[in-house]
Formats: sequence, structure tokens, C-alpha cells
Amino acid sequence: MNSIFKSLLLSLLLCLSFHGKCQYFDPVEDYFQKLTIEFGLSQNKVNCILRDKTGFVWIGTGNGLNRFDGKNVVVIEKGFGNNTNLNNIEIFDLYEGKNGIIWIASERGLFKHNLEFGSFERFLLSGSLPRESSIQSIEPENDSTLWLGTNNGLKLFDTYAGIVLEEYRNEPYQPYSISSNYIFSVCNTGENVWIGTNGGLNILDKKEKIFKRYLHDMNDPNSIGSNIVRKVIKD
Repeated sequence: MNSIFKSLLLSLLLCLSFHGKCQYFDPVEDYFQKLTIEFGLSQNKVNCILRDKTGFVWIGTGNGLNRFDGKNVVVIEKGFGNNTNLNNIEIFDLYEGKNGIIWIASERGLFKHNLEFGSFERFLLSGSLPRESSIQSIEPENDSTLWLGTNNGLKLFDTYAGIVLEEYRNEPYQPYSISSNYIFSVCNTGENVWIGTNGGLNILDKKEKIFKRYLHDMNDPNSIGSNIVRKVIKD
């Protein structure tokens, strides 16, 4: 990695100021503050970070959900209602909708947090998706539906009705099905949905409801470098 690319990457990572502008990092005047278990974080393994509309920073770790207000870290242990214990579970992804709801993808399924009321709720999913399925990735389709990447396939979930609208799983001997049920990342590009799995990269054609697979081929130098695709983003 050359120095120009390092500088560009650092500049992109620092486009996180409270004013919505890219900040220049001065290595002499500025510094990074470390948040660790010594500072109050529930675990040093951090999977995801989200800054909500009120300014709080939410941190999903390998052992629970944390909230940072710029000074102190609060570990979120239990919300209101049954089965809302967020302690001692791994948080994989966070997404804030326009209606003031933060959706939480975890090893125990889907949770939601209402910013207005401060409540947490376990979202029991209907359809053929097991309630205990691990959800790795959340990606919006629109204001009312979310794509969920799970360890049991790809789901399109209606947040208002609380039902799974579409469900895609690997079908043996069906080359146009998704290549793997274990999904790491989902990226919606409009006409298509890109899915990173532990068995290659997939593209879902929303109109035709079919998948195109990109797999590693050791005999093809132009194929993807690995079938383990952990993150897909749109630039």
C-alpha cells in the first residue's frame, strides 16, 4: 500500500465530523482516543459503529451493544419487554431508519431500538426464518423493508407488518440460486442486490429473482480472490 493510498484512505475514514464535513487529521495537533474495556467497552472486538440522529455513537461488539456520548460508554444490557437481553451476545450490524428506529443485527436475531421512547424490543420474525437465526447484515430496500443477511439465507423483511416478504436460500443443483446460505454482507444498488457469503459473491436480479454467482477459480486469474466475501459496499 503506497503512501498516497494511505493518505486517501485516512481522509475517507475521517469524513465523520459532527458537521458532516471531511476533517483533516493533523498527526501533530490531533490524536485518536481509544475505547477499550478499560474505558467501559463491553469487549475490544468491534464489529460495527453507528452514529444516530441525536449524536450518540452505538458500538456493536462481540459481547453486547454499547452507547458512547463522547465522554462515557454505557453497556446496553436489557430493554423493555421479554427476550430483550442484549448482554453477552454478538452484535454484527446496525442500521438507523428514517422513522427513528435503530435496527440491530445479532447472533440471536433482530432487535429494534426506538430513539424517541428509549425502548428496546426483540423482533420475532415470521415466515420460515428460524427465530434464533443469526443476522449478519442489514440493508434497506426502502423506508419499510429491509434486506437481512443471515446464516440461513437472504430475507426481505417488512418492518411494519413484521413478516418476511421474500426468502432466498441455496438450492442444490440450481445454478441460479444463491451460492451459500451463510451471508456476511448485503448491498442494495437499486436494480440488484449484492451479497457477500462464505461461498462466493452473488448478485440478485430483483426483477428476474435469480442470482449470478462469482466464485474463486484457482485456474482463472480473473476470478475473485476468495470465496469468503465479508463486505460489499457501493462507492
